[in-house]
Amino acid sequence: MRAVSAAGVFVLGPIAVVADNGATSLPAKHGRLLAALVIADGHALGVDELVDAVWDGTAPTSARKLVQVYVSQLRKVLPTGCAIVTRGSAYAIELTTDSLDAERFERLVDEAREALRLGNAALALSLADRALALWRGRAYGELAYEDFARAESERLEELRLAAV
Repeated sequence: MRAVSAAGVFVLGPIAVVADNGATSLPAKHGRLLAALVIADGHALGVDELVDAVWDGTAPTSARKLVQVYVSQLRKVLPTGCAIVTRGSAYAIELTTDSLDAERFERLVDEAREALRLGNAALALSLADRALALWRGRAYGELAYEDFARAESERLEELRLAAV
C-alpha cells in the first residue's frame, strides 16, 4: 500500500488526512463523519444524517452533541484548503481543487480519455498511470461496504477498473 505524502483528504484507500505538518490518525467515528461529508460533495448534511452515518443505527443518546465535538476536532486537523462549514444547523465540507485524491483521480482519468480520443495513446497511458498511482486500497477503506459509502465506493472502483 502506498503512503500518502501530499496534504489533503484521501479516500482512495483507508480514510486519511494529511496536513502540512504530516498525517493525522483519525479515530473511527471521525473518519466516518469525514467520509459522509466528502461523499455529500459539498452539500450540507444535517446532524441527524451525520448521526446515522457515524453510528449506523446504534447511536448513543449523546450522539447529536458528539457530532458537534467531532466536527470541531476535525476542523483542527484538516489541511489548508479543506474546511468544514456550518450552514444553518447542518455541516458541509469545502475542498479546494486537488485537495481530495478522488477528484484528482477523476480529473486524470478524464484527461486520459481525452488524450486517447485525440489519438495520443502514450499521453493517455501516462495519465492513467498517474491516476492509478493515487490508489492505496479499496475506495473508502473499511467503510466501503457501509450503507452511506457503498454507492460512492463502487462508483470509484468502476472508474478505477475503466482506467486499468
